[in-house]
Amino acid sequence: LLLFLHSNRFHHSTMVLYIIGLGLHDEKDVTVRGLELIKSSSKVFLEAYTSILSIGKERLEAFYGRDDIVVADRDFVECHAEEIYLPAKESDVAFLVVGDPVCATT
Repeated sequence: LLLFLHSNRFHHSTMVLYIIGLGLHDEKDVTVRGLELIKSSSKVFLEAYTSILSIGKERLEAFYGRDDIVVADRDFVECHAEEIYLPAKESDVAFLVVGDPVCATT
C-alpha cells in the first residue's frame, strides 16, 4: 500500500514524500510500485520503532539496489522529522513503514 502526499502523482511539478508499506515479513513483501518508487527516490528512510521487520537493513538495501537507507528510530522521526519531509521539496523521498502505512502509528 502506498500513500502519496501529493494530489496528482502522474503530472506533478513538485516532488513527493511517499509513505510505502513494506508488508510484515521480508524484503519481497513490498509491492512492485513501491519497489519502483524506492529505487527512484533520492532519499529513503526506514521507520524502525513502530514495528520491526524480520530482516536487517542490509537485506533491504541489497534487494532494493541501494546502500543508503537511513534508519529512522523514534527520536529521529519525532524530533528530526524535518530531515524527512524537507528534502521532499526538492526531490522524491520514500518513507518505509513495516506493515500497512494506514495502520502504523507513525
